Amino acid sequence: MKLKNLLILVGIVPVLCGCPTCKVTEMIDVGAIPDSLYVIVPYQKDSVYQLVHSNGYVVDFTTSRKNEISFSWNEFGCAPDYKYYQNITNLVSSYPPITIQLIVEKYDSVHASFTILAPNSAFGNLPVDTFFTESPGDSMLINSKYYQNVLVLRNHDTYNNSMLFADSIYYNMQYGILKLFMHNGEHYSIYP
Repeated sequence: MKLKNLLILVGIVPVLCGCPTCKVTEMIDVGAIPDSLYVIVPYQKDSVYQLVHSNGYVVDFTTSRKNEISFSWNEFGCAPDYKYYQNITNLVSSYPPITIQLIVEKYDSVHASFTILAPNSAFGNLPVDTFFTESPGDSMLINSKYYQNVLVLRNHDTYNNSMLFADSIYYNMQYGILKLFMHNGEHYSIYP
């Protein structure tokens, strides 16, 4: 009986005393994306870029670029809220219908990340300092041309093989997507 009363008391005390409340915090604006981060994505707004399909046909991708503001809210007000910035570049083809997004996000004065969203896949939250502090990759021969500093991104999330998804991407800061491999064996590579 005493144990039952103790358990009831332990359950009632927090309700009667209430939870500690935090004061409302201010919004911290981390500032706009600096020009030095825009170089990670070489695609220009309202331009057409071409990739060659593994079957030989050329696919046109039209680009759009936009800046967006995002917010991180703390529900309880016990930590600061943040206003952070994203630059989103979309590459869209009409046939076959493919959309690729390249996202640069600035979270605070020190941290930024880079993410690529390709068909049913995400390659991301790569620390931006990877591009500046070390050579992200080796040289590779793609469509009879050598490219240096190629970053190889792999998709290890293969939970649903019934839908088409991107398996891996070869990326370079100067040229962008050099090669996009799909899990069904098809691939798209930069137009020579």
